[in-house]
Amino acid sequence: MLLSVACAPRGDPPPSEPQAPAAEAQGVRWSMPLAEPGATLEVAAESASADAAFLSWRLDRASVALSRDGRTAARLEAASAEYDLAAGVVALAGPVTGRWGETILSAQSLRLDLAQTAWAAEGEVRVVTGAVAAVAKRASGRLDGAGALSLEEATVRLGEGAGGTR
Repeated sequence: MLLSVACAPRGDPPPSEPQAPAAEAQGVRWSMPLAEPGATLEVAAESASADAAFLSWRLDRASVALSRDGRTAARLEAASAEYDLAAGVVALAGPVTGRWGETILSAQSLRLDLAQTAWAAEGEVRVVTGAVAAVAKRASGRLDGAGALSLEEATVRLGEGAGGTR
């Protein structure tokens, strides 16, 4: 895993003050290989703060990109995120918008579980792929794109994704 970050330690706060982050940074970027051969995940943020062990990060204006063989396969952007490096989980908070291959996705929150190679979105999840448009309360799938996209409590419209009629 490659971590590129410039941190400024804040020291131990006096006991009367609330616990502050151990470090704050501007322009944070992680790049790591995934279990899928040739796949890489990159997490970036305009600014971030970390715990003392640098294992838990709060990110502002975050983006996540999945690349396969050097080509971007997915890119998501969010107002904020929490990245737990030990658990391998990136939790994006909304709105979350972006593309996953040919699929356009927006949600209130989206969780990437790198260990399980899966993602799950909640809130008003909007998905447009090909000629299909859907709005669901929850959606989930695999990071590698294998298997079906799962939608819960969804309204699906055919012919709208490509500008067709209902």
